[in-house]
Amino acid sequence: MILPHEHVFLDLRTWESPGHGVAEAAGVVRRVALEILRARTAGVTAMVEPTTLGVGRRADVLKAASEATGMPLVAPTGVYREPWIPP
Repeated sequence: MILPHEHVFLDLRTWESPGHGVAEAAGVVRRVALEILRARTAGVTAMVEPTTLGVGRRADVLKAASEATGMPLVAPTGVYREPWIPP
């Protein structure tokens, strides 16, 4: 079973906002690991994380969460839509 649209890390402030997309990977993992592990226990074998460039995509955070939980996380490419598209 694959969950096709699960945000692990997201920042809906626009890209020029101070602190946009800023977080410590370890802190994010602490907040999301339990839910990801619950999904694994329920039989989920992978998650697709749809957060793109412009709304806080952080491959390092996804990698850390995946390694901490053993859950494969598929990272997106591309960008979101205006006004979240950086120059």
